[in-house]
Amino acid sequence: TIKVLQQRLADMKKTLQRELRVPSSSLDSETDQSAAIITPSSSKTVTAKSANNLEDDVNFKYLKHVLIKFLTSREYE
Repeated sequence: TIKVLQQRLADMKKTLQRELRVPSSSLDSETDQSAAIITPSSSKTVTAKSANNLEDDVNFKYLKHVLIKFLTSREYE
């Protein structure tokens, strides 16, 4: 049963890493596109929106990092 659990864990890690790569790429492209749209007249509104996007991006990266560390760490019981 240990081998089966280890195989399931390995499969889950691979799946998670694949899932995290896709949203990460789309978030980066959205951020780049919104940065190109900034105009001087609406910089205040866009800046607030960019700050929220930046905060969300930082939170996402932190969560991604924590999940990967958790899944790749050895379990000590």
